[in-house]
Amino acid sequence: MGRSSNFGWVPTPQAGVVPTDGSTIQVFIDGLARGNPVYDQFRDDIATAFPGYTNSNGSTDALPIDTTTLTNGVHTIAWSVTDNLGRADGIGSRYFSVLNVP
Repeated sequence: MGRSSNFGWVPTPQAGVVPTDGSTIQVFIDGLARGNPVYDQFRDDIATAFPGYTNSNGSTDALPIDTTTLTNGVHTIAWSVTDNLGRADGIGSRYFSVLNVP
């Protein structure tokens, strides 16, 4: 099985909170929701860059992706997040290529 992970980070300004279970972070591949990432992981550079933000000490997230569920070729991935104050934003998108070898 082809496995890969896609990583991101989501600090939010005070007094908003992004739940540490990642339940309000959505990852979309080719426009279809693929689940919530593992959230609340520490990354020193992000914590340093956003001192005082809620979740700055646990703002990194990762989503494992089973590439065998995707066709070979170019795909899109996009992330969105909503905090407890209802602020929502897209936090990144990319094209990526898949080549599953039998």
